[in-house]
Amino acid sequence: TDREKLLRALKVAQGFEAERDFALVQFLLLTGARIGSTLVLDIEDLDLAAGEATLKCKADRTERLFLNAEVVGHLRTWIGRRTTGPVFTTRNGRRLTSRQFARRLGQWSTQAGIQRSVSPHCLRHSFAMRVLEKTGDLLLTQAALGHRSIASTMAYVRVDPARLRRALA
Repeated sequence: TDREKLLRALKVAQGFEAERDFALVQFLLLTGARIGSTLVLDIEDLDLAAGEATLKCKADRTERLFLNAEVVGHLRTWIGRRTTGPVFTTRNGRRLTSRQFARRLGQWSTQAGIQRSVSPHCLRHSFAMRVLEKTGDLLLTQAALGHRSIASTMAYVRVDPARLRRALA
């Protein structure tokens, strides 16, 4: 899959930006967080022992995000000994911007041999589809995405004709 191709390309790359981008892509794929909320995340917003992060969301809301063990491991590796400041930084310590990351993600997807355009929101969409496929629960998917309205989550619903056929049999 495109997801696997992207992760393979990131995993074998070396250097500061590659390590950061790997941690960031994994974070987005495994949490479904919005890129804007993710890039304003500070180390102080993380409770890695509890597997939680506090995200600053749209309209000055905050949201508690649950982090699985894999995400916690990637974050610990990326953050290292730092105790304050932005989680995802440029080489000179400044906060990474969404435009910078979108450009890098495009470069990584091209390097991975992915034919279609990949945006940060595609990673959120991938997360949503995996949660919905795994659970079949639209309300759980809504909660995982932090949507206020179920109508926003409905965009991820697709009727599988084979599943419909089985249900009507």
